[in-house]
Amino acid sequence: MVAIAVAVAALAALPQTVDAAQLRIDSITGIWTDAEGAPVDGLGTTRIDWGVPLTAAGSSAYAFEGAAPAAIGPFAPGETFDIGTFFHYNFPIDDQLLNGATLDLVIAGRVFPEPAATGSAFLVEQALRFDHQETFNLDDPCPGGTANGIGANVAGCADIVTIGTALPRSEAFVRDDQTFLFSLTGFEGGEASFLTSEATINSVPLTASFLVVEGAADVPVPASLPLLASLIGALGSFGWLRKRAAQS
Repeated sequence: MVAIAVAVAALAALPQTVDAAQLRIDSITGIWTDAEGAPVDGLGTTRIDWGVPLTAAGSSAYAFEGAAPAAIGPFAPGETFDIGTFFHYNFPIDDQLLNGATLDLVIAGRVFPEPAATGSAFLVEQALRFDHQETFNLDDPCPGGTANGIGANVAGCADIVTIGTALPRSEAFVRDDQTFLFSLTGFEGGEASFLTSEATINSVPLTASFLVVEGAADVPVPASLPLLASLIGALGSFGWLRKRAAQS
């Protein structure tokens, strides 16, 4: 029954019915549009600065650099990927304390029902709020109860940056009768906050993912599948007839 074994192996090798949606990103821009607390310079750009500098290092700042000067991906549903890098410049400044700032993101890309497809364009606009805790360097303990002079607080109490929860971090869009949900997942590793030591520049990737939530596209059944199934059946019948003839 070698012929049947070969036919079964060929059937197993055919593509199975799976969700084949993929996403690629063509461009990512991020502009700072709002700030609270200290007066800032740079709204409407990729970097904001605040505070009168107390050293030659300059003022404190937030900046964003998109991860897609060229297309990146493809990414599968549920896969986490970088959309850019968030920078925090924590330098000694006067008492002008930032409370938070908002980054408006515009993410353009394409979704694909299958790898070889051209893809359908999408555009997602989302805002991320960053809550800022500007610490006093000589406090001991530092915020959170950690001791001054060790770890991230080695040069004084580290500043704390946290992604706020007031703004939605997911947006749905529809392409080719499918509904996709694009979500900003936070800092790398799923973290919601991080510490920046005094007199340092801290950088961390911002991440995202997507899901197909309705009308998922399936890989079509190959036209040759019914023919192959018929061939397996015919070979099975032929083998059974040969066995009956041998027993006669």
